[in-house]
Amino acid sequence: MKSLINSILLITSFCFYSSYCFSQSTHKIDSLENELKKSVDTTKVNLLNSLALEYRKTTPKTALEYLDQALLLSEKNNFQKGIGNTYGTIGAVYFDLGDYDKALKFYSRSLTVRESADDNKGIASSLKNIGDVYINQGSYENGLKHYLKALDICELLGDKKAMPLNNIAVSYFYLGNYEKALEYYIKALKTAEAIGNN
Repeated sequence: MKSLINSILLITSFCFYSSYCFSQSTHKIDSLENELKKSVDTTKVNLLNSLALEYRKTTPKTALEYLDQALLLSEKNNFQKGIGNTYGTIGAVYFDLGDYDKALKFYSRSLTVRESADDNKGIASSLKNIGDVYINQGSYENGLKHYLKALDICELLGDKKAMPLNNIAVSYFYLGNYEKALEYYIKALKTAEAIGNN
């Protein structure tokens, strides 16, 4: 039963990601590349990360090339937030490629940098990403643990949009705790309605 649900979730995710990839705007990439030519320092790092996010699902090799540049520039300027964001985006590229060991390695590096920089929003994002890796590896308790930590931070920040309520519900579902899964699915629904996320 779990393998059937995993297959359905994987196919659904693939369809979502595929439609996202095909709907990417060449105009947006062109615009970012034009801005990149006249940018410097931290602005350039942010643009390189944005370009990598645009390319990560269609051309991961290009995404990683942009991220190499972003990492070098971040380190040169001691731009800790840029380093944390770049490690996180590298992790996302490897996650999309199904290389969960590398994804976990870079998400963990991102978490370490973000913790040292007191970047709470980034910390929550890294924890959620690490949780995603564990869930995809079938380590549901580890995934849940990271999602709950991320949720605590999101609640402190009052960031309802970033709350990983659905992820927590899925974790409880896989662990066979259907009562808790339902509780968090309902919380996710109410939160989505409260912030107008149809």
